[in-house]
Amino acid sequence: MMFGKILLFLVLVTTTAIGAAMAKNTYIIHMDKTKMGANLFRLGDSMQTYQAVIDSINKISLQEDDQEQQAELVYAYETAISGFAAKLSTKQLESLEKVDGFLSATPGKMLQLHTTNSQQFLGLQNGKGLLSASNSASDVIIGFLDTGISPEHVSFKDTGMPAVPSRWKGVCEEGTKFSKSNCNKKLIGARFFFKGYEAHYGRINETNEFLSARDNQGHVIKLGNGKVVEGVSLYSGDALTKPVPVAYLESTGIPASKFCLGTLNESLVEGKIVVCHGDNVFNPYLKSENVKKAKGVGMILVNPKFYGDELTANPHILPTAEVGYTADVASSNLAGPFDYGSGHVDPERAVDPGLIYDIAAQDYLNYLCSLNYTSSDIGLFTDGTFTCPQNIAFRAGDLNYPSFAFNFKGGVQNGSLEYKRTVTNVGIPTSSYAVQVEVPEGVSVIVKPKILSFNKLGQKLSYKVTVVGKSKTSSHSSFGSLTWVSGKFRVRSPIAVTWQ
Repeated sequence: MMFGKILLFLVLVTTTAIGAAMAKNTYIIHMDKTKMGANLFRLGDSMQTYQAVIDSINKISLQEDDQEQQAELVYAYETAISGFAAKLSTKQLESLEKVDGFLSATPGKMLQLHTTNSQQFLGLQNGKGLLSASNSASDVIIGFLDTGISPEHVSFKDTGMPAVPSRWKGVCEEGTKFSKSNCNKKLIGARFFFKGYEAHYGRINETNEFLSARDNQGHVIKLGNGKVVEGVSLYSGDALTKPVPVAYLESTGIPASKFCLGTLNESLVEGKIVVCHGDNVFNPYLKSENVKKAKGVGMILVNPKFYGDELTANPHILPTAEVGYTADVASSNLAGPFDYGSGHVDPERAVDPGLIYDIAAQDYLNYLCSLNYTSSDIGLFTDGTFTCPQNIAFRAGDLNYPSFAFNFKGGVQNGSLEYKRTVTNVGIPTSSYAVQVEVPEGVSVIVKPKILSFNKLGQKLSYKVTVVGKSKTSSHSSFGSLTWVSGKFRVRSPIAVTWQ
């Protein structure tokens, strides 16, 4: 299992850009190896290849400015994409964009942990439904993104487990308090990724974080009598028994103090709750670190209105409250399918859906052709042999996907758009489904046929959806849904209508 600090990699390798004043940002660079020149690939592996690219960028940088810090290669990628992560200045990125094979550069982004209770978040319960199924899959390698594990935990015992599959090509990476002996026939692999963090923020504080796949949160405690106590108390500490003064550092005359950046004046901060302004550049985590170093006991993070809700308070370092702008729901745009898609995933219902919209890889490639991607564009992520069909016209809206997007251009009235979908019966052999439509504002919706009757599993039936534009709404978009209903099954597809 790919346990370990892969989440650390996702969160910290692609770290948030720290602004022009700091000069260097971390980027994920996507490259087309076929256009980079054969001489580079005589060097060997990808790390050597991309280091040669970075070396050439540094050579240019020194010619233009001998004071500029060198670009740094962080990671090389060769599985999901061809490319690398690097720490670059704006000028170095501009030089890189001129290198043969350059495709794109994505600046780092700090990701926030959504939940520590993934099982409950997905609606799964121990001993019920999927988690009690006797026909669960076996011989499956599962990869997890995690901030760390305790390999001694009972959940990693390999009693009764078969040998590690021969197809497994991963490793059990050693690090602080984590050795290869911590892996077994169940926990077959673990890796940790921290170079992105250190490239951006400097060396990790090993008193707070292990340089290994091991968790440093203390989830398991072994007492002197041998008893093991599981669990963790988050954000605990001594309760404040008396009022605590609040410090607002803007009046110090030091601009950075308002944002709790740099070294804070300990005489002004010690024993106080400090008000820190959000700046949409520096992670609040760093602000709270600075307050703690100056012996502050808490932090109030003020998030200005024009930053919306992008900043998130982080109480892992010291108690933190966030004062942010909350939009008036009555006067703002509510989220719709463009924001949340078809809704929250429901594993219990997903394994027994009743109907499915079957689709193959070829259908997706044809869809890209309909969006005017060229065969060479598509070849970047296929085996390179795919060619867009020349004599077949594809419409993007005809992709057999469980959603509908209708786009009306201009002040269309009584204009119509029609799309076809095909569903496959995977529920009950003999069954009928009736359609229910939530009609979007400004259109009428016609579905033919209104009932789908199946007499066997695997049977495919098609239907057509026609949307007629009646009048443009006050907003740019309107939303509805189409649902096929049969007993316990409800197969829902969102409908989005836009006017241009």
